[in-house]
Amino acid sequence: MGFVEKWVDLIMKCITTVSYSVITNGERGSNFHSTRGLKQGDPLSTFLFLICSEGLSSLLRSAKKQGLLRGAKASRRGPEISHLLFADDCIMFGEASEKGARILKDILKEYESCSGQYVNFNKSTIFYNSNTRNEKREEASRVLGVRSSTCPEKYLGLPNVAIPTYAMSCFLLPKALFEMIENKIAKYWWQKGGGKRGIHWCQWRYLCRPKEEDGLGF
Repeated sequence: MGFVEKWVDLIMKCITTVSYSVITNGERGSNFHSTRGLKQGDPLSTFLFLICSEGLSSLLRSAKKQGLLRGAKASRRGPEISHLLFADDCIMFGEASEKGARILKDILKEYESCSGQYVNFNKSTIFYNSNTRNEKREEASRVLGVRSSTCPEKYLGLPNVAIPTYAMSCFLLPKALFEMIENKIAKYWWQKGGGKRGIHWCQWRYLCRPKEEDGLGF
């Protein structure tokens, strides 16, 4: 990435010479050295993590530039998005096919071999476009070795009726997703009990009006 060699040496010394001690019942134990570099909470770890993440971004951008990877468009004239990073989470977009899945997995393997960071496929989930055929879904899921889901609610922070405030502050979400959120909130508001449907006595647009205009100010 073009860092001066002297600076790299200083950072490596910080990583290789770091030591820790454990406080037990108010007493500090003897120092010991880590065998796997910095630990979570070390002031340097977050900055180094960003540098490693840039390596993954570079691999994905390179594959997209070569035409190996297809991204997703938020609008017809907008740019293709190949990946999004949220702290230590990553959302990657690609073609739902065996070829597309293999390219994505090869990129992840190359990143693993360079950085030492391994993808936990047991905690990873793949979402498909509603138009994707079942055989294509099965191919991609088999190659990547991750579970699939038809609803991104949990990933976006939507258990029950929670609002994905962080995602909405970063991205212009699709109208269909907003309609799904409004539908869930309306069901929660009017239901007779857990999972029991009720009558919607007032239209959603009126509930969203300010209280000064006889609404509820949602």
